[in-house]
Amino acid sequence: MRAESASQPYRTSSTPRMHRGQFPKRAEHPPPRGWDAGLSGVVQPIGTDDDSASTVMLEHGAVACTGAEFNETAGAMPAPETTRFGTPMLRRQCAWGGTTYKFSGQTSADKGALDTAPALVRRCVGDAKGRVGHELRERLTGAHVNFYPNGRAGLGVHQDQQDSGVTDPIFSYTFIGDDVGVPSYRYFNVYTSKTKDVTLAAIPLVHGDLLVMAGAFQRRLWHCVPPCSRAVFGRQRRINVTVRAWGGARNVRDM
Repeated sequence: MRAESASQPYRTSSTPRMHRGQFPKRAEHPPPRGWDAGLSGVVQPIGTDDDSASTVMLEHGAVACTGAEFNETAGAMPAPETTRFGTPMLRRQCAWGGTTYKFSGQTSADKGALDTAPALVRRCVGDAKGRVGHELRERLTGAHVNFYPNGRAGLGVHQDQQDSGVTDPIFSYTFIGDDVGVPSYRYFNVYTSKTKDVTLAAIPLVHGDLLVMAGAFQRRLWHCVPPCSRAVFGRQRRINVTVRAWGGARNVRDM
């Protein structure tokens, strides 16, 4: 049974608690053993010491994904876009749910209705809907999906602020391919600014993890998935499914 509080518009897997300062501040390879003890399902303020308006919640094992389901989703991704320099991007992206999402000069093209999406994408949307009340549930109409074919593929520092159809919280699900000999984690970093002046968190996400960004997170903080050039990450495949409150809008663009 998931729980929610008056100050939190989504449900967690346990009684909501508020803690500060538990996330690592720098990437370590591999992550320290036990770094996440007691952390799963805990809502945590993130930001300066006097700012509790931005929160994150990490939940391990939120959504199951088999190797076949991972491969189905990866196989459904379109060819990579071309950068402004004329070279193909490593990361592949698209959306399901009837919305085309544009950001930073890129386009996450709509691939059709949600019921045509791979099983994994539909399961993530269903999980997110199960965590919120009726009003927000009706606005969770689609998902933005990223496929990272190797460790060199990343996502630069950004905020997920759009001009219409997007309401906090944002539900971000991580899945890592079951290829033998690859790391089982990938870091998600949070900063105070686009120039990465202060690192607030370096969170090693593993297969099936859910990270919820809520409150003022997208307005006050910046985040990224940094590339990793270590040879051991060379064959690591990763999928990120982000469920958003697009509210059925046909087009959503960054502010």
